[in-house]
Amino acid sequence: MGFVYVGWFGSDRRQCLGRLRARIQLVLICAVLICTPNYITLYFSGDFVPNHWLFATYSVLNFYVLALLAAPLWLRLIANSPVLRSVWLGAAHWVVGILLSHIWSANGDLGMADFIRQNLFAGPFAYLQLEGTALLSLPIGLGLKRAGRTGRYVEFSLRLFPFAIALTVGGAALGYYAGELDLRALVSGALKSPPRVWYWMFFSGPALAMLLGLVALEVRSKPARNPFTPLGLFGQGALPIYTAHAFILPALAGVDTLVAIEGITRIVIPFVLFGSFCVLVMEYYRLKNARRFRRGRIFIASRRSAAGS
Repeated sequence: MGFVYVGWFGSDRRQCLGRLRARIQLVLICAVLICTPNYITLYFSGDFVPNHWLFATYSVLNFYVLALLAAPLWLRLIANSPVLRSVWLGAAHWVVGILLSHIWSANGDLGMADFIRQNLFAGPFAYLQLEGTALLSLPIGLGLKRAGRTGRYVEFSLRLFPFAIALTVGGAALGYYAGELDLRALVSGALKSPPRVWYWMFFSGPALAMLLGLVALEVRSKPARNPFTPLGLFGQGALPIYTAHAFILPALAGVDTLVAIEGITRIVIPFVLFGSFCVLVMEYYRLKNARRFRRGRIFIASRRSAAGS
């Protein structure tokens, strides 16, 4: 949002909103596709309870659909003061999410009210808290964009690195004070739901530090750029790759019904399948980037030729 859409929204609002609508449609399709293995499992197990099918649609992509639907509104609200307003809006999302978690209890019947509650503030991919985190992170994207224009990526990273460390230390301190900082609970994912402020601080710090480190390394070190290219391509293809991962183990289970797969082969086959798909997606984006680069060079050459004539 901060790195791409804020500036784009200010310079060409119509095109920006058009691209957002296209992105919403794509994410919605993936959000439906990723539920297919759950539906197949329910069908073949003879479970036709409507509530079970409703909750089988829950995934992190639900959040992304809601976030993209809300993006035009947030872009309009923060247009005049993106840094200050995104911070206030992000904090407000967290406050509302925490308040709702105290006053809106689960019914326990896994009905529509519980489904809305889970998507809105109670689940591991709760909209309010994740949207709040995204809005709080928006100024970092803005800062990186501005640093790129002035060629000051490294200086920006160095200024922000202490903040990343402070986030981690502060999150650990809050988690310890709350009595929830437990390694087993962290590894098992038990602390993901409902979202906790300290948990997001604790993991946001290392994530931000790694982002800043990679940016600084890529800018400063030419030998590091080529090895980073696959990482960038993987990032570009994150949506289809994430959607496809849900089909790997169900596909293995389907093959099991035809041929018994045991031993090391049972480990190798899923990795080969998933790895092959990742390579195909990355190659698609590599070719797409190459076409864009060629078109850009042709456009620049034609502009220079027109200016010369």
